Amino acid sequence: RNNATTLGTRHNFLNTLLDLKAEADHVAVDADVATLPVEVSQGDLMSVRGKHFPTFTLVGPLHLGGVGVVPRAETTTDEDGAFEAEVLVPRLMLGDHVLRVQVGNEIAVHVVKIAPPPRSGPTGQVFKALIRQGVLARIWSVDSATQIWTFYDPSPEFSEFSTLSSVQSGDILFVQLLVPYVFQGEHLVAAWNHIALK
Repeated sequence: RNNATTLGTRHNFLNTLLDLKAEADHVAVDADVATLPVEVSQGDLMSVRGKHFPTFTLVGPLHLGGVGVVPRAETTTDEDGAFEAEVLVPRLMLGDHVLRVQVGNEIAVHVVKIAPPPRSGPTGQVFKALIRQGVLARIWSVDSATQIWTFYDPSPEFSEFSTLSSVQSGDILFVQLLVPYVFQGEHLVAAWNHIALK
């Protein structure tokens, strides 16, 4: 049994080495990938930039944390082997995830940090996931001291009229949604919701 176990362990070890070597043979030595912004949240649009890949070649497939991500538009490398593509960040756990980009037979990897969405800052940033998914209709807020109401509407036609430019953790808001959504761990309904930002 001991000999069989030892042989099995050696066999698995050799297979692992061969798999790693096979993967290494395909990874491009000079190819390089970078992403912007440096930290992203699920639902964000992330820019993927590559260089030193084969010229005039279709970009893909791309995988982030093992999940396939598709560029918003078909992308090919230019005459210098460079490209820029925009992808939607999938639902992944917080922390570091490997982005694997293949162009032709060449592969490059890059580490992407998934961070929680901001809780304070520009209203459009704090509620960006709801806006991108077309869930958010409008937000109202009232200043307790002055009793002045301000609102935010994500529709382009209301952008110049929105007066709620930023929100802070602890703010009390009236949020109108078009469909139910889980936001900051709370189940919000497809109607007006009275919430306190965490």
